[in-house]
Amino acid sequence: MNDEIDSSEEAVQRAQIFEKTFHFLSIERADLAEQQVLKALTADPEESDLHYLLAVVHYDQDRNGSAREHAERALELDPESDYTFTLLGQISKREGKNQDAERYYLEALRLDPTCEHTLLQYGVLMEATGNTKKAEELVRLSLEYEPENKNAHAVLASILSDRDKEGSKAAAAQGARIDPNAAITHFTTANDHFASGRPFKARYHAREALRLDPGDEDFREWYQHLDLHSRWTALPYYYWSLVLEKIPGAQFTVWGAFVLFITSHESLGVDPQLAGTIAAGYLFFAIYTWIAIPITKLWIRLRPAR
Repeated sequence: MNDEIDSSEEAVQRAQIFEKTFHFLSIERADLAEQQVLKALTADPEESDLHYLLAVVHYDQDRNGSAREHAERALELDPESDYTFTLLGQISKREGKNQDAERYYLEALRLDPTCEHTLLQYGVLMEATGNTKKAEELVRLSLEYEPENKNAHAVLASILSDRDKEGSKAAAAQGARIDPNAAITHFTTANDHFASGRPFKARYHAREALRLDPGDEDFREWYQHLDLHSRWTALPYYYWSLVLEKIPGAQFTVWGAFVLFITSHESLGVDPQLAGTIAAGYLFFAIYTWIAIPITKLWIRLRPAR
């Protein structure tokens, strides 16, 4: 009986440590999270969950080597820990070891095929490696097990952004419904606005995502990218790029149409002076598209985004 009480008390204490650790991480106090996990590990150095928890803290701090060391120690103590395999997959992906990451995710799913977190992370890996069809399948499956996961909706919106604009908007809208003020919601909303020809609104939402999560490098890079396309020197280039997306063959089709027009304008009854003006205008715009981005980058260097 006493053993059962002791075991129950240990479980409660362990749950409290997990809760406090993730709370500290959510408020960006990884130092406090690390202190309490280290204290618990000093008292119980052979507890696999504590090694896993310390690995999570170090992963959050970008200390990949230490995170891997503690995750592997957690697996030594508990070889059937699916969430530790998932964490090792995340570490491997960050290190650019995609094959190792996939192996870890598959092992985690062997142990728990219904884990929505593992399915989502595996989907993120597949998107990063260009296998968007499998990525979509994995993320949709993760949403079957956790329909209210705003991160999964955001990832799905990203996957669908290039080939299914309406599906991408719907996924982004679901994320916004779940948590309108989440950083990831602003991020996906920015993607939607950018793809829809609203760069200034896109930049605003990217700025909000970065304000809510200033340590996220993906948010920072995306905000800088949107800021570049919101500068007036790059705006014609940006809108022209949106037009080209809708033209089969893109720039080659436009160039072919231009050559055909120049060579046959007389037979079409177009005044030669007008044809010359159109040709000069096209040449000017072609030169602009070559220099727009370098000029805008120089402007950003002189006056960075805020």
